[in-house]
Amino acid sequence: VRDLIKSGALKEGYATRPAGITTKIQKTVNSAVEGWKTFTTNAGEFVDSVKDKAVTTYKNVKNTLKTKFDQGVKWLIGNKTKAWYDMKDLSYYVSNGNTFDHYNSFGDLIEEKIDADRVSELINNGTLKEGTAYINSTLKTKVDDLNKIKSDNTIVMMLDDYINILPWNEEYTAFTKSDIFNYLNDIFIKSFNTEKLAKTTICEDDINSMTTISCSKMNLDNYISLLDISDYVNSIVDDKTFLSKEDEKIWLANSSSAANKAWHTSSNTITLSKPNINYLVKPVVTLANNNVLLSGTGTKENPYIVKEDIKDVRVSSYVKLDNDLYQVYDIEKDVIKLEATKLVTTSRYFSNNSNIYDENDTYSLAYYLNNTYYEELPYKDKLVKGKYYIGKYENSYKDVLSKYTECYIGLLNISDLKFNSDLANYYLTTPIDDGVYIYNSILAKSRIGVKRHIRPTISISKENKFKGNGTLNDPFILED
Repeated sequence: VRDLIKSGALKEGYATRPAGITTKIQKTVNSAVEGWKTFTTNAGEFVDSVKDKAVTTYKNVKNTLKTKFDQGVKWLIGNKTKAWYDMKDLSYYVSNGNTFDHYNSFGDLIEEKIDADRVSELINNGTLKEGTAYINSTLKTKVDDLNKIKSDNTIVMMLDDYINILPWNEEYTAFTKSDIFNYLNDIFIKSFNTEKLAKTTICEDDINSMTTISCSKMNLDNYISLLDISDYVNSIVDDKTFLSKEDEKIWLANSSSAANKAWHTSSNTITLSKPNINYLVKPVVTLANNNVLLSGTGTKENPYIVKEDIKDVRVSSYVKLDNDLYQVYDIEKDVIKLEATKLVTTSRYFSNNSNIYDENDTYSLAYYLNNTYYEELPYKDKLVKGKYYIGKYENSYKDVLSKYTECYIGLLNISDLKFNSDLANYYLTTPIDDGVYIYNSILAKSRIGVKRHIRPTISISKENKFKGNGTLNDPFILED
């Protein structure tokens, strides 16, 4: 080593190698590089081959299943068996070459059972259409989307319009324990004669992923629910659904404990959000199988009419006073509370100095409504003072009941049922921070000094005698 150092052959940090060794190393490196290139090329070709085979196999299997399915359905139709009527869970139905969306309207077929010739006739004359069918339930004037006809002839329906914008719950919980569930079965149920309804099936399975939707645990104890996640997903065809508008975010009756969130619609699909966000509430009910359909073709313009003898005023009934039309949104002991079906023509600010609805506040909307507006009503002598709740919303719809004022003219609060979503951007009586809530396409906070629309509410006595049946076309009218 010393000799090599002295001769200069061995220097610090460097050692020379025979050229042969260097060449051999370089060849080994080159060979390894070429080998890797060859391997990756072959591997890529192999993967592409496997993928192509998988896609082809999937298509063949899918087409084979579709063909077998179509043959089976046509056989059922040809033999007119009851099995056709019981296939409530199939994603589509095939009849004489026609494809129908999941949960179509069978209209007259309810009574006639299923007749293949009759199906073709209804298709040809336009009665049986793909997508949406409407039925007029016990609300009479509120049109419902028909979701599905079950094998026991009960009909599951979702309201065509939303009734409020509310959180699911302040903190995560299961649907049947949520504030929104209690709201439906406490407030909205007042709209119905429950003798016309059957209990609605609620799936209580924990849904943590769209790929693992199940329903092994069912609740059959209540009348009102929200749309189930599987029903909504099954209604989507070509990225479209008849159950919601594209920009609507509607709460569904399912949640995920893994995410501590609840499911809702969003742009014709579904997603998860924190439960304390304000989204649309569209109730689902089940029409009992003992109802008689009087008339209608199942369209929005001409809905099915369910036979019902309406004698008493109930929530959702229409009441006409002079030339003004109202709708019942609540009934308390001796008082019927009505909300206007149209907005006042002028807009006003809420108040100069307070976010509390106070008819004694001279520079407020409450003062204007209970003085100038009230005095101009031709039927003011028919009105009685009602309780209008002005409590602050904290964790539940019940919070607003903590405080109220009594006067002739009021406004809706955050918890009241709000029929007709076309009316928007109007003040509510519910305070939030230094402002108040307004009802729009979303539930929002407004400053009190901004001019907004006005949707008045009034109260009349239950002792009044009425004529009419409470529908839009034949509203209740006070007898003299």
